[in-house]
Amino acid sequence: MRKRNRGDATTRRMKPNGSKDAPDVAFHPPFLVVALALTGWMLWREAPLPFLPAGAARPLGGVLGSASFLLFSWAALALHRAGTNIPTNLSATTLVTSGPYRFSRNPVYLGLALGFVAVAAWLNSAWFLIMTVLFIGMITAGVIVREERYLHVTFGADYERYRASVRRWL
Repeated sequence: MRKRNRGDATTRRMKPNGSKDAPDVAFHPPFLVVALALTGWMLWREAPLPFLPAGAARPLGGVLGSASFLLFSWAALALHRAGTNIPTNLSATTLVTSGPYRFSRNPVYLGLALGFVAVAAWLNSAWFLIMTVLFIGMITAGVIVREERYLHVTFGADYERYRASVRRWL
């Protein structure tokens, strides 16, 4: 982990030129998760689209849901332990490369994507598989690419070395 030498990150939120010291994301991920989950749920209620044998859906959904929760929690805990901010509208104070960040540059988003797959299995709804694809595409284009630019500017060569050694998703 590398700390920035830019003052107290908990109180300093603005760059010297007055712009916000945070990734310029197109939207905040929780809003996307809620919007896609509601869309998937409405489609499932109106036009069920099963894709699994009935007896496999709930057990598979439970296992995937547990894995999603554990991955998301592990990633959030790694960020918390490093003392950096989790919300995308706040500055990154540390480049986290430990825990699940050794395997994926975006384990929080990976955990959320796995959560959509878990719901797809639990409800036996292909609509949620479609929502998973939409989530991955939208989070990549609207958030991850912008976060990567921000991390490059913020952490420079350290981030580029990390980026070269760890995949974006898996």
